[in-house]
Amino acid sequence: MKITVTNSVFPVESEMCGTIERLAKIGFGGVDLCLDQCTNPNHPFNTDESQNYVNKLNDVIKKTGVDCPISHLFGEADQSPKRFEPIIKAISQIGTKISVLHPIWRIDDKVIHNDEQFLEINYKAFKEHLKTAEYYGVMLCTENILWGSSAKPVIADKLVEEIGSEYFGWCFDTGHANIFDIKPKDIVGLKHTPALLHIHDNHGSPEWDKINMHASVGVDEHLIPYDGIINWGEFLKTLKEINYKGVFNLEASHQAYNAPDEEKDAILKQLLTRAEKMVEEYNSLK
Repeated sequence: MKITVTNSVFPVESEMCGTIERLAKIGFGGVDLCLDQCTNPNHPFNTDESQNYVNKLNDVIKKTGVDCPISHLFGEADQSPKRFEPIIKAISQIGTKISVLHPIWRIDDKVIHNDEQFLEINYKAFKEHLKTAEYYGVMLCTENILWGSSAKPVIADKLVEEIGSEYFGWCFDTGHANIFDIKPKDIVGLKHTPALLHIHDNHGSPEWDKINMHASVGVDEHLIPYDGIINWGEFLKTLKEINYKGVFNLEASHQAYNAPDEEKDAILKQLLTRAEKMVEEYNSLK
C-alpha cells in the first residue's frame, strides 16, 4: 500500500514544488495536497499563470517520482462550484484523482444535528460540485468531521449511497472518529468502503463533547500514530476486513507543523518509519 502525507506538515503558504522536493528527500512517495493556500486569489491556480505552474509541478513530480494522487479542498461544500473549477482543473492536470471537500455542517452558525436535514442539504451541494469533478475526472469525497451529523461515518456512507456517482465517495478520518468513540471496526458493514483515509491520532475528548457531537480544535490533535490512544492494531485489521484499496494517507501534521524548521525533517522521518511498520503489519495480516 502506497504511503502519502499531507503537505500541511509545513506552513500553509509553503510553495508546492519545494514541499514535494523536501518530502521526497525524506522518503515519502506521494503527497496529499492541502489546497488551503488556494484561498489566496493570487495563488497560481487562480490566475493566468495556472498552466505554467502546473507544468512546473509536473516537472517536479517527474524528477522526484513523488506524485500527488489526492488533495483536500478548502472550506465546505457551500462554496460556489465556480470557485473550485480552476483548482480542480489544475489538480487534474498533475494526476490528482481524489479530492476531499468538507460537508456543510452548520446553518446560520447552528450545527446541524438532524441527519435527514444534513443529507438533504449536502446532497444538493455536492451534486452541483460533481458537475465540475466529473468533467475533469476527479472524485470528490465527503469526510466525517467534527460537528453534529457531519461527525458520523454512517451518515457519510449514506450520502454516498444517495448521490450514487462513481465520482463521489467518502474519506474516513481516524482522529475525528476517535474523538467521538467511533472505533475503526464501526465502519465494517457500511455499504461503501472509504475511498480515502486521513490517518492521525489524538487523546479523545471530554464526555460532553461526545454526547453533543461537538469537538473543539484542541482535541483534534493530528498526532503521529501511537502518540495518542487509537487502537492501531484494530484499525489495520479493519482495513484488511473491508478490503481497503486506497493509499495509506497520513494527516498527522501538527507536530511537524508546530516544530522549528530545523526539527521538522526528523519528525517526518519518524512519521514515515511508523507508517512503514504499520503497512508491513497490514501486509502480514491474513
